[in-house]
Amino acid sequence: MVRICLLVLAAVWLGMGASLAQARVALIIGNSDYRTPGWQLANPANDAALMGEALEEIGFEVHTLLDADETAMETAFRDHGERLAAAGPGTVGVFFYAGHGVQSEGLNYLVPVDLRAQTEADVWAGAPRLDNLFRHLRRAGNETNFIILDACRNNPLLSSSRNVSGGLAAATERDARGMLIAYATEPGAVTEDGAGQANSPYTTALADLIREPGLSAEALFRRVATRVEETTDDRQRPWIESGLRGRKDFCFAGCDLSDDAADWQRLSALNTAASFQAYMGLHPAGAYVAEATAALAELGATATSPALRGEAPPGQTRAIGEGSVAAPTGPVTGIRLLRVLKADDCVDLGGTAINECSVFSAAFNPTRDQVATSSFDGKARLWNPKTGLVETTLTGHRDRVYSVGYSPDGARLVTSAQDGSARVWDVATGSLLTVLTGHTRDVRRAVFSPDGRRIVTASDDGSAWVWDANDGAPLLFLEGHEALVVSAAVSPDGTRIAT
Repeated sequence: MVRICLLVLAAVWLGMGASLAQARVALIIGNSDYRTPGWQLANPANDAALMGEALEEIGFEVHTLLDADETAMETAFRDHGERLAAAGPGTVGVFFYAGHGVQSEGLNYLVPVDLRAQTEADVWAGAPRLDNLFRHLRRAGNETNFIILDACRNNPLLSSSRNVSGGLAAATERDARGMLIAYATEPGAVTEDGAGQANSPYTTALADLIREPGLSAEALFRRVATRVEETTDDRQRPWIESGLRGRKDFCFAGCDLSDDAADWQRLSALNTAASFQAYMGLHPAGAYVAEATAALAELGATATSPALRGEAPPGQTRAIGEGSVAAPTGPVTGIRLLRVLKADDCVDLGGTAINECSVFSAAFNPTRDQVATSSFDGKARLWNPKTGLVETTLTGHRDRVYSVGYSPDGARLVTSAQDGSARVWDVATGSLLTVLTGHTRDVRRAVFSPDGRRIVTASDDGSAWVWDANDGAPLLFLEGHEALVVSAAVSPDGTRIAT
């Protein structure tokens, strides 16, 4: 059975940065057994149960209401708001609704099981408005609320009233600010009801991935969208509208990752044979070995490779496995290895393809004989290439440092890291000058403009930012990419940016 549905998730984002220690309260409503003949739905009660289990598993206090009439729904809205208010401003709230939903004159209505409607006026009189829930949430005053609406569009009322349409209307500009709205499919398209299954593809994916540690809300919905598209052979394409604000991530299952999970999240996102082989080299008995093996099989590769043995194929470098900077091997005429730069304070984890000593990037100082490197151990180093010794070690990033870049005068260095920040350093003293924060995911690249007055950063959150290099103030926010932004460059005249 195929039905037209809309699943919306809105995050009222007044201050993210929640941890599992925060109070977490959820209200779940699933309406399946409608009293009007032909209105019954198979999956909402199942979807409500599945989401309830997932939310309880990640620490939510869950209150569930099935087959609710109008009075019960309105009372539940009020009680949910009161529970949030009583738990305090740091509370994280979730509201999940599965059942019929319609819109009239731009207003959204959640259909109770006792509604008997023939006209638009019947909907106005007998179905709770979504705005009523928003009103209780605003009154509660808690920092973070997620609203999940699985509202199906196959409502028989559509045939008897021109002015009532299926699905839900887009949020107003006032409502959209501070929310992430995730649709089960692109606007106007048809979603699958999960024929022969107890749950829809979208709810199945969401309930599974919401349990995964280390996924910010944005990353969660990217993963959900990818899985739904794969499951439905691209027949269903989830859609997101975001008005989120704030500098910190919210992760449903916590933002702290084990080394195993962190490496899997980073390497699996690359989706290459080398990345899956690197994961298996790092974690031979890891939790994701089966998934890595399956991915390699799909790519036609095996679990062993020269990279895993620390060997470099002809014409390539072994630098990433050694935590060093080296020249390419092989018969390249006119090029010879001058020096290997290797840090003594980084513990090699066994010569695997990627480890905490891995060097991710290197750059020459444009005005003095100096090389900067970034490393997976969370440090950047400034080297004397003649002696091969470290002159300065820059510490402060909480996670792996991806890139290093000098200012045109060689006096400053900018670094970017997995912790979502970029940092500007004084090269002469090694002191921290400013921290650039605002990205919600890893910052993969940071570069100075040719005049040294601006810095451009590229991030896994899908955006690039332009900053004042002196005081760290954000100047421009560049968006439009639909996936990770891993590189950025500024034209020689400083007038254009490529991402």
